[in-house]
Amino acid sequence: MKLANFSVHRPVTIFMIMIALVIVGAIAVPLLPVDLYPNLEIPSANVSVSWSGASPGQIEQQITKPIENAMATVAGVTSITSNSRTGSANVTLQFNYGTDIDQVTLTMRDKLDRVRRQLPTDADAPVVSG
Repeated sequence: MKLANFSVHRPVTIFMIMIALVIVGAIAVPLLPVDLYPNLEIPSANVSVSWSGASPGQIEQQITKPIENAMATVAGVTSITSNSRTGSANVTLQFNYGTDIDQVTLTMRDKLDRVRRQLPTDADAPVVSG
């Protein structure tokens, strides 16, 4: 009740307090740190294989497909993209957030060791990078 009575008897004082609050708010709002686009790193790993003189079709059938099939069984994979060009293949795997990329690359290397027997003998060994 005292605040209401004070407000009715002293409207200029209340008006000045409101103006001061608006000015402080107008100064403070631009200074607030707002991160609209937080830094999110999607865990991903890459498998690269070179095969000199091979056409993109040969690389896709004999290298890319077996590697994709083997990598599809790795836990936590959300997407697999591949690129087959003349002389090389590149398979990129993306994982769920929070996945330990070091542990996943070890698993990938184990899977690649199993599939290595299916790859052409004159192709280079697959290289995993995380």
